[in-house]
Amino acid sequence: MKTLLSTLVFSLAATSVQANTYIDFKNNDATTFSNAAGQRKTVKVIQNGNAGWQKYAEFLGAGERWVWTKGSDESVFVFNEKTQRAEKLINFNDPVGRNYNFHLNNCMTAGMLAEKGLTLTTPAGTFKNVVRMSFTGRCADGGTTDAWFAPKVGVIKWGTQTILGPVDFNLVDGVIAGKSIKAADTQNALQVSANFPRSNFVLNSATQQVSASIDLTNTGSESIVLHFTSGQDFELSLIDANNQVVNSWGANKRFTQALREVSLAPGETRSFGGSIDLINLNAPRLAAGVYTLRIEVKGSQTFGVAGPSAQTSIVIQRSN
Repeated sequence: MKTLLSTLVFSLAATSVQANTYIDFKNNDATTFSNAAGQRKTVKVIQNGNAGWQKYAEFLGAGERWVWTKGSDESVFVFNEKTQRAEKLINFNDPVGRNYNFHLNNCMTAGMLAEKGLTLTTPAGTFKNVVRMSFTGRCADGGTTDAWFAPKVGVIKWGTQTILGPVDFNLVDGVIAGKSIKAADTQNALQVSANFPRSNFVLNSATQQVSASIDLTNTGSESIVLHFTSGQDFELSLIDANNQVVNSWGANKRFTQALREVSLAPGETRSFGGSIDLINLNAPRLAAGVYTLRIEVKGSQTFGVAGPSAQTSIVIQRSN
């Protein structure tokens, strides 16, 4: 990199770096990303070079990379360590369908400007005029397949392909140009209310059921997205005094293991709930006593964080 920057063999103007609408990190800027498993990565500038080059950590999920932005035409260049030359990663002014050749790693050797004008929601909020870039390469595991860029923020999401299937990293929070970006506004806009049954049950030989539901209302002005890691929307659990789950709605049910999203529009309310038998799956019958009835939504606004939940106490008595 030293030889390249001292001779400027890449023929880029040796002037101070200009602001780019989609990639314009300063030294103290940083953004944090998370996947469904709770793994977190931080994107930030870790070194400044000559002619406005910046070295990023976790650039597009590809580790440490040197990046140069040309604000006059929205071009972004990356440095090829092997050839010691700059290669154009993207020009955000180009039309959809434009292809680029570069070498970020063996998984990312070419790219295409795939879509423009998108609206995308991550745990950090909803972003407009988003650009999606797709990548191709020569590996089947761990490569970045797509990246989404938002104006004045930068990368807000990237997708990877692993041997276990696709994994997305979504923007959770960050600081860009001194402005904090975080999910607090949408978190506070999610209103949670629960509907529980009566508190006392008298059981006889017949099986009885208990029902509960939880309502989520978006009281904000932006859509709220809940991220689910399976096909299960909620769980309803009956818990004894020793904090042991004796029965649950999801027991013995099978759910798809695909990642999915549920969006709540401003003002929208969505209800989750069901019924379970008042039985003990691990004993001949449910003993009398005080139990906790808990309902929880299996999706959350932030990956790796438990979803909204509520609980109440019920008293079980037996007539025989």
